Amino acid sequence: MMFKRIGELLSELGIDQSKFLSDKKLNIDENMPDSTKDLIKGLNFISMDEYKSALHIFKEAVKGNPQNADIYFLIGICNNELEDYHKAIEAFKQAIHIKPDYADAHFNLGLSYGKIRRRNEVIEAFKQIILIKPDYFEYAQYYQYGLELEAEEAYKQVIQIKPDYAEAYFGLGICYYKYEHHQYNLYYLAIEAFEQAIRIKPDYAEAHYYLGKTYSGLERKNEAIEAYKQAIRIKPDYAEVYYELGNSYYYSRRYTEAIEAYKQAIRIKPELAVGDFKEYIFCIQIFNDHWISAMKKYKILKELNSDLADDLLETIHHKEYRL
Repeated sequence: MMFKRIGELLSELGIDQSKFLSDKKLNIDENMPDSTKDLIKGLNFISMDEYKSALHIFKEAVKGNPQNADIYFLIGICNNELEDYHKAIEAFKQAIHIKPDYADAHFNLGLSYGKIRRRNEVIEAFKQIILIKPDYFEYAQYYQYGLELEAEEAYKQVIQIKPDYAEAYFGLGICYYKYEHHQYNLYYLAIEAFEQAIRIKPDYAEAHYYLGKTYSGLERKNEAIEAYKQAIRIKPDYAEVYYELGNSYYYSRRYTEAIEAYKQAIRIKPELAVGDFKEYIFCIQIFNDHWISAMKKYKILKELNSDLADDLLETIHHKEYRL
């Protein structure tokens, strides 16, 4: 999120943010205003993880621009990285005082409060984010702090204000889906919320994806498969959806289709071959299944990654499966 906001700042200054992302250093034009020069100097230090130097630049810059919310935001970021959370909190508060709808400042304020275990302040900061910008993806931080109920209430408030806001229904669905006890009745509420988001915004790929994940949680495999397919039709390069689709096919014993889905996932996102899929293959389930099931998984993996398949075969032997 920090670099997203930096990118927005650069765009506002008319600077090509792709150069910052690739070279990690911006050139300073002598014709630039002093305030812009200071901002770029500080950002260059951030790109090199030199937060003390960046902080010094920004603290000097804010003296000449005391009403610049972005500089206070950057001061807060530097203090956060330096683990001086109380000073970070003060800087983010100042940014919000100048610009009350500064969602990024509210978000980082919540993170800072979380670091010093001030739960009520975390709740308030994240609630403000949702009220300001319901589609702010980092709402997931609520769940990091076990605040599903608070997030649910915040999204319901947004829906009362703006009942046709698809992102608010999506966020509400996420609340029910991620609720720590994973009660079935909450899964059904999640389905209702995701379906409402889709009614308002039919091309909402993420809503279709999480609708599929919720159906999977209820072991409604065919409905999950249809939801994943719809997400892929909208967003063909959605690797995670292909991965989940492969899982649904696998548990439906549709092994050929599972292989194709996994192949697509790895084609789009090669790291899945040594990340999620490897973890899936080696999960404890493999050691509780009959050896035939393990061998089916081996055959799937063999088509995706022969080295990992060999590792799996060795594991099966080690567990004394009769091959």
